[in-house]
Amino acid sequence: MPESSADIIKDHEDALLRYASRLLGASEDARDVVQEAFLRLLKRDHATGGVDSIENTRAWLYKVVRNLCHDRFRSGERKCEVAVEPEALAGFADSAAGPDAELAEKEEMRVVREAINQLDPRSREIVVLKLEHERSYKEIAAIMELTPTNVGFILHKAMKKLTETLQTYENRDSKTGKQTRTPSRKGGGE
Repeated sequence: MPESSADIIKDHEDALLRYASRLLGASEDARDVVQEAFLRLLKRDHATGGVDSIENTRAWLYKVVRNLCHDRFRSGERKCEVAVEPEALAGFADSAAGPDAELAEKEEMRVVREAINQLDPRSREIVVLKLEHERSYKEIAAIMELTPTNVGFILHKAMKKLTETLQTYENRDSKTGKQTRTPSRKGGGE
């Protein structure tokens, strides 16, 4: 049964707002971009008599939001940065024991965020789409106009770089006598 435009908006609005906010860094701009994406969906719905002609509505919406954000970057309104939310990284931290567990987990999150932010913008965006938004390789490929194989390759290289960065951090701390753990990774493949 085809979804109505209202159902699609209700189902995807929050995730699209988070995605646009990560790209733009400002919630007002993100709301404008997501609103424009939904307006385009409604125009398409009205023009074709339904959104059934869109093979993957979620990927189509992400792609429109991404393109609208990049239009803002090109016009000089914004700099392209993909921010990483701490909540998105919750799966990276192991559960810790003892009274210092919360502090240790916050430090691990900071280190992981820092490592992700060191990635190039395209790799960072793919990591955020995969880990935070839980998109498939196929959806990420549609959003970013890449092949699923290319997405997998870029994600693999990014995760390898993250692992190396985190191991370097762990090795540095082991030499100074600090006790740290390398956060475990979740969500690498399909």
